[in-house]
Amino acid sequence: MENGETLEGALQRELREETGLTVRIVKPVDAGLVYGWPTGNGSRVNGVGITYFCTLNRRRAPKLSRIEHDRFVWIRPRAALLLELRESLRTAIRAYLADGSTA
Repeated sequence: MENGETLEGALQRELREETGLTVRIVKPVDAGLVYGWPTGNGSRVNGVGITYFCTLNRRRAPKLSRIEHDRFVWIRPRAALLLELRESLRTAIRAYLADGSTA
């Protein structure tokens, strides 16, 4: 986050910078402690991770930041649970599905 930035503002900025996508933030889905998150310079930090449910303003292929991402895939939440994911992300997806949201 940048100084003076809201959580939602940081999310929108990061998505735009790293993928070129713009979103409408619907609501937070899950939050939890994150241990050993890589920073990009070889070190790791601990913090709080918040997962948001967002919708795309316009569906299109992202333009990925080559420094931070090497691929993407559009996938439904239930199918995502079949992938190798951090447990915290699995928890967020399950919370999203339990909320009665369509998958």
